[in-house]
This record gives sequence, C-alpha cells and structure tokens, in this order.
Amino acid sequence: MTVADFVAFLEARAGEALRAVVWYEGFQDEILYLRDDLDVEEMERRIEEVQHNVNWQQLAPDSSRLESLGDVLSTIIVREGAIIIHLPVGENAGFVFGLSPNIARSLHEFVVTCKEQVADLDVPDGGVETTTKQSSERELVRRSRRLRARGGQAHDD
Repeated sequence: MTVADFVAFLEARAGEALRAVVWYEGFQDEILYLRDDLDVEEMERRIEEVQHNVNWQQLAPDSSRLESLGDVLSTIIVREGAIIIHLPVGENAGFVFGLSPNIARSLHEFVVTCKEQVADLDVPDGGVETTTKQSSERELVRRSRRLRARGGQAHDD
C-alpha cells in the first residue's frame, strides 16, 4: 500500500468525517488531505503544535509498564471539535489525521461525560482517600509482594 492508497482508504472509510491527513517524518511534514471547508493556512499553523505533541507521546515517560498490553497501535486525542489520531509508522514517521467527533460518537460522548463528572471535583490537598476496602486490599497486595521478595519470610515494616 502506498501513502496515497492509505489516504484513499481513509477517505472511503471516514467519508465527510475525515478532516485532515498529515504525513510526518522526523520534523518534516506534509498535508496530504484537507477537507474543503478547512483553511490550509490554519492547518499549517497547527501542524507544529501537533508535531510537538506527537514527538512527546512517542517518548512518553515510563511506558515500559504498559508493554504487557502490547505494542502502541495509535494514540488518540479527543477534543471538542475533533478526534486526532496519531498512527506511527516506524520510529520517527507516521500519520496524524483528524476526524469529526461524530465518527467516534460513543468515545467522544463518553469522554465528554467523564469530563462533566469531574468538572467540579474537589481534591483535598492531601490527595484522594480510597475506601477502607480498597485500602485494605492494597495493603494485602503490598504485604504479599514484600513476602515474595523476601523469600516468604514474614516481617513487619
């Protein structure tokens, strides 16, 4: 498949929901597709910011803990006006494309609802306290890990 074939695939699959497709390699980028109602100059101004975010996501801190979940297939940013998908292709290259929120309506609605739920969240200075049951379960897990680390010998910390 060529880059042009992939853009055609996105156009066919997403239809009018496809807003833009950008190819990047290192810090070089190229707009491959831009929906007719979007402004080219505005898109070019946004690319630098998007590129910065994409590079940071590739170097996200301590992702080794997530390796057991498999390779990163993409990263998705849900904004009020668009869903932005980063699809890496190799180490420093890939696609960034934007979709209208209606194409991922369930995901978009879920994220918006979650944001509404936490909009007025009151987090005390000392952090969030867990329930007694959760705290007890976590303490049991910690003790179990300490026991295994010590070869099964029980010690109080």
